[in-house]
Amino acid sequence: MRRILGGAVVLAAAATMIAAGVTVASADDSQPLASSSLVVNEVATSGPNGELDEFVEIVNVSSQTVKLAQNFQVRIYNAQNAQYKTILFPANTVLQPSGSVQSVIVLTGPDFSGTIQRGVQVVPYVLDLPAGIPDDGAVLISTNNNARVDGVAFSASVPAIAREGQPARATANLPVVDPTRYVSAARDVLSTDTDDNMLDFSLHTATPGDLN
Repeated sequence: MRRILGGAVVLAAAATMIAAGVTVASADDSQPLASSSLVVNEVATSGPNGELDEFVEIVNVSSQTVKLAQNFQVRIYNAQNAQYKTILFPANTVLQPSGSVQSVIVLTGPDFSGTIQRGVQVVPYVLDLPAGIPDDGAVLISTNNNARVDGVAFSASVPAIAREGQPARATANLPVVDPTRYVSAARDVLSTDTDDNMLDFSLHTATPGDLN
């Protein structure tokens, strides 16, 4: 059974992140540094159940425990250069060091239809948007002081803070070979981050909470 977390938190001071050993890039960096802590590892903007059948997988790639609650948030952007929504982490949400099932957390949309292995933390969210995460938008992990940690964009027109190199290929408008297939944009099995979304993400069968 999945572990379901709920609630939202107020973000804490940046000093806490420094103490936790988290490396970030500033919000106005035109060429962001590769994240050494958290990465957006996999995203699906729609699925077999429609536009709200979506998820965001975040992975701790560091050797240290990372406290998500009070320190980080996930921002959703559209292609019109606007921040859509913000997803906050529930209190006491922590990611264990890389290599553990507890180093992964999956944020799931209201119509999520995927399967997540036992032990992976799951945070359901509702964006109050008809289409959820925009197919040509972006997903960004940031700190409470607007510093970028990691992100993936699906078009070149999203805000610079959410883009890394060339945009990743969108999961929308693909040829329908199997209507039950859940397609996502994901990093490789090592969660490689070269700060170029086009190079780092490829389309494949979704594996939320599992190895890509």
